[in-house]
Amino acid sequence: MMSEDATPDPYADPLVFGQRLQILRTRKGMTRDQLGGLLGKSGSWVKGIETGRLKTPKLEMILRIAEVLRVRDLSDLTGDQSVYVDLFTGPGHPRLAAVKAAVDAFPLTMQREAPPSAHLRARLARAWAARHSAPNHREAIGALLPDLIRDAQFTVRQADTAPTRRTAQAMLAEVYSLCQFFVAYQPDPALLWRVAERGLIAAQESEDPHAIGV
Repeated sequence: MMSEDATPDPYADPLVFGQRLQILRTRKGMTRDQLGGLLGKSGSWVKGIETGRLKTPKLEMILRIAEVLRVRDLSDLTGDQSVYVDLFTGPGHPRLAAVKAAVDAFPLTMQREAPPSAHLRARLARAWAARHSAPNHREAIGALLPDLIRDAQFTVRQADTAPTRRTAQAMLAEVYSLCQFFVAYQPDPALLWRVAERGLIAAQESEDPHAIGV
């Protein structure tokens, strides 16, 4: 059995799922407790999978693991190198079109009044809470994102002073950061890059070190 400190090549056969999971987790600098927490599981559950004490999880959990570890090719986890499984394939989430429309829209400044910053901040906090705790987090944040994106854009465009505009840009950058979690592994990689680029631009415009770092 592979020792817990060993780091063989995950592309070398034969490695079972648990061994590949341990290697890829370690290379991401993530502990078992950290990975387990992001999956809604315990660190001991992760250890059980890695050591073979527990059987390989079902496909839905494998996809969640791949998302957390940012694994592009599912065969990196499953070990089957005969077929490339691109995680950007598939029909996409039902709410993807609405999120994409909000990202691509160019709202007019006075199309509607922007919400108060405190209200937008509270909604954004609830969306992040859903991202980290809801078992169907993509559905939860997908329902919230279109209005969040539009309202954050309005807040930036309607800011009447430089300080309020920078604050609004920081919130917009955070909304785009949340949006990246929804768009990742959807069948529109160009949209993912667009969201990431707009988030970076908004962060730079905010001049907020935290927003830029995120």
